[in-house]
Amino acid sequence: MKALLWLLAMFLGQGTPIMPMGSTSYVTAGNHIALQNGCNARNTGATTSFAIAIFGATNCNNTTYVPATNDVIVIYWGLSPAEASITSCSDTNSNTWTIVAFAGGSNRTFVSRSKLTTGGNTTVTCSWPTAGAVVALEGDFSGAQNVLDPAATINFQLNSSGTSQSTPALTTTNANDVVLGCFTVANNATATGYTGVAPFVAYAGLSNTNINGYCEYNIVTATSTYTPQFTLSVASAGQSMTMALESQ
Repeated sequence: MKALLWLLAMFLGQGTPIMPMGSTSYVTAGNHIALQNGCNARNTGATTSFAIAIFGATNCNNTTYVPATNDVIVIYWGLSPAEASITSCSDTNSNTWTIVAFAGGSNRTFVSRSKLTTGGNTTVTCSWPTAGAVVALEGDFSGAQNVLDPAATINFQLNSSGTSQSTPALTTTNANDVVLGCFTVANNATATGYTGVAPFVAYAGLSNTNINGYCEYNIVTATSTYTPQFTLSVASAGQSMTMALESQ
């Protein structure tokens, strides 16, 4: 066996990865995730659907990075009225979107995400039954899988009023993730500002009107329990979520 391994090393060359039996891709190590874009948009009127233009100046105002094939797009949505359900999400490039809603928050908060099979300029539209104001906070991550860590888990919670806000604790089982924490202000209250708390970094957020929301991220390399935090300029109650995506 040792002789066989020596011969393989000589043939392949030093540093060439060897695929495990039955594998369809090379073994990778390390965290390959990068935030390529973060942006936000809202409608302060009453609507049953909203379109967020990921690339362009229509409302997201991203004109520096065009979404690429295999990017994972995560959009955190906050709605002002209670909803019976979130009806649908789709985009102009016919990518497939997954929706997870906070049922305990009367579906006022939900997450839509997609691993793009078709990149390029795209506009994402989501719909719901009861008209109201909406805020949408978008993050575009390269080097990520469309795989939640731990599997199929997004943690939501209701937050009482305060200037220091934590999103739900989440314990990862995969070392290389991006952990996201997002918060929306409840009951159309007007918040005037926010900051992310290190090691998390804010990537999207809107304040100063009747529908507000904030998101931050942390690219990690170890399993742990993570609790994203925000500092608000005005004490506010709200709803929040924490999720993690695995690295490629």
